Amino acid sequence: MANVRQSTVGSADICAQRIVYDLDPNVPYGSGIARALGTAAHAGLETYYRARMNGETPTTLSQATEACVQSLDDEIDKTGEAFSWQFQHPTKTKAEVILDRAKSIEMLTKLMADYFLKEWFWPLDWEVVAVEAHFMLPIPGGPHTATGHYDLLLRDPNGWLCGQDHKTGKDKTPKAGKFAANSTPQAAVYTWAIQTLYETDQVKFVYDYMSWAGTFHRIEEPRSAAQIESTLARANLVGDLIDAGGPFLPNPTHFLCSPHFCDHWDRCPFGKPLVPIPNQGAK
Repeated sequence: MANVRQSTVGSADICAQRIVYDLDPNVPYGSGIARALGTAAHAGLETYYRARMNGETPTTLSQATEACVQSLDDEIDKTGEAFSWQFQHPTKTKAEVILDRAKSIEMLTKLMADYFLKEWFWPLDWEVVAVEAHFMLPIPGGPHTATGHYDLLLRDPNGWLCGQDHKTGKDKTPKAGKFAANSTPQAAVYTWAIQTLYETDQVKFVYDYMSWAGTFHRIEEPRSAAQIESTLARANLVGDLIDAGGPFLPNPTHFLCSPHFCDHWDRCPFGKPLVPIPNQGAK
């Protein structure tokens, strides 16, 4: 019986070879500044919403920023010398961007200031039900379990539950379809988990997208019963694949098969540039 994360389902849809490395305890932890900034932003918002949920003194901008910086430093320490400071890889239209700790803290400080001063937070009449809530539930139709955690769960003034995921990005607006049902299993799995845990169909799921350029988008991503059923069936298939030990087929043609997007590029024989076969000459 496998414990299947929605991110594992997403990895399988991109390249099943990734699962081999994700599940291998001998593969060292790796991270970089793009991920560390996102994790740090989560830490700042968690501080705010947890205090709000517990009815404590409201978190100040300064306290939220301090939580961000602590998270950033923890991620740097956890990764060690392998930590990458490359924030933007070079493309045909964009130059490479390399950050340092001071610039990263400046970006986090601005993001938290935008969130508080521009009032991107959820209205105060929305009840905070859970923060960074973990779940582990049996997947219908199979022997496996789905596991994960949603960043935030709220209840709106009409009694509907609203699951929410924090997202950060470089682009002022998220790419079209980035959070759609055919792009990610996350909203379907989390909607189902909340429906199951709270025994209600009155559940919606929302992405809060915050850009480092200072823009904000709140994107509702509803999932139909058919979409949820299909996603859970896919999760069971991935669980079967894990239990069977493969085959974990690589997909080097996917655009995410790149040193800029795959954590395992350096250790994967399929992602490395092909070595030309020496010319043996004509006989």
